[in-house]
Amino acid sequence: MPASELVWDDLKHFALVAREGSIAGAARFAKVEHSTIVRRIGRLEETLKLRLFNRLVRGWVLTEEGNALRERVLQIEGQVLGVVRSAQDMGKEAGSVTLTAPPDLLSDVVIPALAGFAADHPQIELRLFGATDRANLSRGEADIALRMVKVEGAELVSQRVCSVSYGLYGLAGWSGEVWHKRRFVGYSDLHQPFLNDALIRLAAGREIALQTNSPRVALKAAAAGLGLALLPNFLAESCGELVVVETHEAPVSRPVYLVMQRDVRKAHRVRAVVDHLRQHICREI
Repeated sequence: MPASELVWDDLKHFALVAREGSIAGAARFAKVEHSTIVRRIGRLEETLKLRLFNRLVRGWVLTEEGNALRERVLQIEGQVLGVVRSAQDMGKEAGSVTLTAPPDLLSDVVIPALAGFAADHPQIELRLFGATDRANLSRGEADIALRMVKVEGAELVSQRVCSVSYGLYGLAGWSGEVWHKRRFVGYSDLHQPFLNDALIRLAAGREIALQTNSPRVALKAAAAGLGLALLPNFLAESCGELVVVETHEAPVSRPVYLVMQRDVRKAHRVRAVVDHLRQHICREI
């Protein structure tokens, strides 16, 4: 029998009779006529080619086949109700939203942009995770991810939210240092391939004193006089000891994308966070 021949309303009325214990009780609960319940059950039995109830003088009693079907239908009914509740929750600006981003971007860009969010959306609970590893959105590890590479895929949506500009920073003494004597703070090719490639171009064969996977560690190294570091401007400007060292290379800039699953972005709670960030994060940082 093709599944398309089954009608959910027939199964729903069957579950109602089984739960209420009588046709009359099911009719009262559903606020329908007695005959409607009888007709639905009859159509279901005809479709399944099974007798689900014994029609006795004292009332309708489930057959063995009816009892077996009852358990399955009640499971389906629970799942349908779960879908309805989930859809209702998605339609509310309430619940938790998990956002993941590179640690420096999260602390210095996202957090300031979220000022005032709680006052406007008191029923949304934010969960913020700074991570260098990419969260798997398809497995529900996060609702929103900020990434510095564009992500493509049938299930994912990427929206450009801003661009991060970088400069070469060091202590003031490095500005007057002879070029061939300058040292550099590099990046791990495994964790920061973009910054590693850009720094190697800037160093042009000069000494790279150390490597790190963290722009914040690179900043501390530059502030300690260990060398020149390629740093995001928003991070370096917080350190008064560092100055920009001019280079002949073109400025370095990277786009930042908000990444979500297509279905998740429809949830009002997620949409509220995304709209707030797009409104309050500067386009160039």
